[in-house]
Amino acid sequence: MTESMTAAPTVVGNGVLAEALRAVVPPEYTVVVGEAGVLPEIPAGSGPVLPVLARRDRLYIGPVIREGRPGCPECLESRLLLAREFPEPMAEIDRRDPELLRRWRPPTLTGLHAGFAAQTADRLIELDREAGDRLPVMVVRLVGLGVRRAVLLPDPLCAVCGALPEDNPEDTEVLMPSASLSRKPGSMRTKSLVDDESFLPTYVDRDVGMVRTLFKYGGGVFPNMTAPLGLRNSTDVEQGIGRTPSYRESGAAAVAEAVERWGGMSPSGHRSVVTGAYRELPEALDLRRLGLHDEHRYDEEGFPCQRWTEDADLDWVWGRSLTRDAPVLVPETYAYYRTRLVRPDRPRFLYEISNGCAVGGSMPETILHGLMEVIERDAFLMTWYSRRTPERIDLGTARGTTVPLLLERIERLTGYTVHAWDTTAEHGVPSVWIGVVDGQERDGYARFLCAAASHFDMEEAVAAGLLEIAPIIAQHQDEPAEVQDLARRMVDDSDLCTSMLHHSQLNGRPEAQDRLAFLFGGPERAMAAPDPRLHTGEPTDLKALLDETVERLGQHGLEVVVVDQTTPEHRAGGLFCVKVIVPGMLPMTFGHRFRRVRGLDRVFEAAAEQGFDDVNPDPHPFP
Repeated sequence: MTESMTAAPTVVGNGVLAEALRAVVPPEYTVVVGEAGVLPEIPAGSGPVLPVLARRDRLYIGPVIREGRPGCPECLESRLLLAREFPEPMAEIDRRDPELLRRWRPPTLTGLHAGFAAQTADRLIELDREAGDRLPVMVVRLVGLGVRRAVLLPDPLCAVCGALPEDNPEDTEVLMPSASLSRKPGSMRTKSLVDDESFLPTYVDRDVGMVRTLFKYGGGVFPNMTAPLGLRNSTDVEQGIGRTPSYRESGAAAVAEAVERWGGMSPSGHRSVVTGAYRELPEALDLRRLGLHDEHRYDEEGFPCQRWTEDADLDWVWGRSLTRDAPVLVPETYAYYRTRLVRPDRPRFLYEISNGCAVGGSMPETILHGLMEVIERDAFLMTWYSRRTPERIDLGTARGTTVPLLLERIERLTGYTVHAWDTTAEHGVPSVWIGVVDGQERDGYARFLCAAASHFDMEEAVAAGLLEIAPIIAQHQDEPAEVQDLARRMVDDSDLCTSMLHHSQLNGRPEAQDRLAFLFGGPERAMAAPDPRLHTGEPTDLKALLDETVERLGQHGLEVVVVDQTTPEHRAGGLFCVKVIVPGMLPMTFGHRFRRVRGLDRVFEAAAEQGFDDVNPDPHPFP
């Protein structure tokens, strides 16, 4: 044999696995084998490195480590941690013995296992040579002997291979709308995630995926799906939810929402570098324009937000005003709603959730969808706080078949009667409030539940609202006595309303129905005509639609600000992620003590027009 034929890779580690891999891996690689659940130290300057880790009943082959490319065993450890099926008990084991799970030896590795692993490693190396930012990892099941290919997304916050660029104002120029057409006439999406065969494999895997698996969600009348997302430094799980007429579409939508949530948690695309007081930073956003909490709340014991002043020191991230085409500094804890998980020592001045967060296939598409959520929620809250009686929409005048079919199914299978109100605000972008009423007054059922939606075509908004309301109904059927008792007490004591679910529970009580009476006294009218921009017979010009909407809001004194939340994980799937902020619009909050209306003159002026001295003092009924 020639020397080249007998050359073997450098192998770090011993055992049957190491010997089998030595025989098949090309000589330019270094193979690092951990048969006891922990990898040995990887030698420096080793060229491409193939790690092989045996732990519990799995064998993880890869990712191949290449100089200058993110992706390493620590990224794998991070994904394994986030994808735990039972995060709380596993975290308790970690607290007691931080190394126990890492040292968890697999069953005895036989020659069969080793030979199978060697063949799999050979295939992985072939796949890796063509990999971009979606790194292949082979997961071998040792009990029953099976293998599957998984996608490992490098962790941008990895202490070993992560390297985030510094946040800077020049990078926000990517947020300005650029040419973008929808995938088909009438649509506001540039691509179908259902038809994208690489979408689910990029994000869903039971071992290393951002989403561990998909589940059917609730007992509603439509095929909803949920996608659990593990969180950094927490045993909490965020849920992406898909609400469509088919399981296939709902699965893709649920994963998309989970991936959106990932972007909104904490900065993972840029490293925040600006710290200072509003008074010292001319580009900084005035927090008073975002709506402050009621003044007395800041003095309450346990209130998690501090009173803001112009001299308060805080961290900022760069966003962009589309209205002024200028960079804007936004508080980091406002642009990202769970930064406390990674930076718990930093002060928070405003309670904020995922308002205006969105993902999409182009920047204009993504911003449009984030903007529509802000508009939807503002329209809902403007109606609630002002107690304006909106026009009722005659759902029988729908042009297409979707609304009648959704309506019939909801009413027939739930026993609720559906109502729709036009809550469109002064700027004219269509918004709808969907409500359902239990006319049978069944025990254990909410008397009233609601949802909201916004779309340039009112009929599309109604359809979206109907799909939103269906799983909410399922949540409030046969509520136990203790839930009903708490809801009764919340009607009398608004401060007991502390979570999202509480809002619908208390407003579903018979004792709260007089608060909703203002909704039912308005005139009825036909469904509004479709927006001609969506019905040209050609793909929708999303850039033009966004530009015109930003201009329309600007005419009413409303500025559109966008923060780019896109991470390397989003880019791996060809996605963009943003948070849209419209200072002056009402933000959705959950927990009555967290409401933010102080400083937002629009809502107080609207309440005065209805003859009220103040805004509605009761907790809102959303969702």
